[in-house]
Amino acid sequence: MAVDIDLNNPKTQKMLALGLFLIIALYLIYTFMVSPQSEQISQLKQNRDSLDQEVRKLIRIKKLLPEKKEEIKSKRQEIEIIKDYLPSNPGYHKLLKDLSEMLNNSNLILQSMNFGKLKTKQDFSQFPITLSVEGTYHNLGGFLSSISKLPRIVNVGEITLNSINEEDSNSTVKVRLELLSYVSKTSK
Repeated sequence: MAVDIDLNNPKTQKMLALGLFLIIALYLIYTFMVSPQSEQISQLKQNRDSLDQEVRKLIRIKKLLPEKKEEIKSKRQEIEIIKDYLPSNPGYHKLLKDLSEMLNNSNLILQSMNFGKLKTKQDFSQFPITLSVEGTYHNLGGFLSSISKLPRIVNVGEITLNSINEEDSNSTVKVRLELLSYVSKTSK
């Protein structure tokens, strides 16, 4: 069944022109209106997805909030307990006296004692002390044990041991100790 179209007929020409005009109009509408809006829609979808992820992340954080608050409360309680062991001032004289007594009781010979500058940290200050002593390994062990029994926090940082090969000496080792004493942040 063939359709016979007469292209010379003005009615047919009008119909073809109208069809061609509609095709061009639809193409222009798609190109200038629908296509840019579809790109905008795509961007909006990406923004929505990004915001959804952010909301999910914030919801997870919100769920952890009570646990973190409890953890912070626990840490603050620990800090309050530790503060009992941190004096509010460096206490140079008392610490010097305590260290001297411990050295004498341990039968160690003090060669030198140097106090460093107070170093301020976030919640506390560090007070470095360098000791040079001579004695025996056993005496050194007694001294280190007595440091652990001090009523304030004193950490033994670096220990340098050198043997003494002198026959007339009762000491068998020269020791350099780097100690760190801690002071509450409120010290002046």
